[in-house]
Amino acid sequence: MSQSHLMRKAFRHSADKDRQQYVLYLEKLLLYLAIMLLVIEAITQFYSSFGHSFFTSWVAYAALDAPIAVKILAIVSILILFSLRGYAPSGYGSLEVAVGIIVILNTPDIAQPSIPAIIPLLTGAYIGVRGLDNIAKGLRRDGRLGRIFGLLFNNPEPEKKTAA
Repeated sequence: MSQSHLMRKAFRHSADKDRQQYVLYLEKLLLYLAIMLLVIEAITQFYSSFGHSFFTSWVAYAALDAPIAVKILAIVSILILFSLRGYAPSGYGSLEVAVGIIVILNTPDIAQPSIPAIIPLLTGAYIGVRGLDNIAKGLRRDGRLGRIFGLLFNNPEPEKKTAA
């Protein structure tokens, strides 16, 4: 048996307390990653002499030098992030809000209001809203942060899943 198979088996059969600690760790890790992304973006956005943020420059560089690698990385990232969304929705939501803000900050200035010019701005806003939705899914309603979140956003009760 491979080591990853043994780890998955151990995780499946671990106590609920162990899983909860693991999920809390994942959520904290994703929250810290989101904060780091926002700090890097803010610093490069406001202090860059090139007029481009760190992420814009990095993506442009990677896309020119290794476009296939960037596409493969994006596909693998989809799978990893979707898994994290299931295990740690609040942490994933924090990361999603950070990405939405970065998309909005990197939207070109709109010279003429038109649908194609507004699409990047709306995309960033949509990503941010989805992030807030995922944060809400991961919060305990009776917890302090859950109550504050509910007051601020009138967050509806989560739908109960039923067997089909």
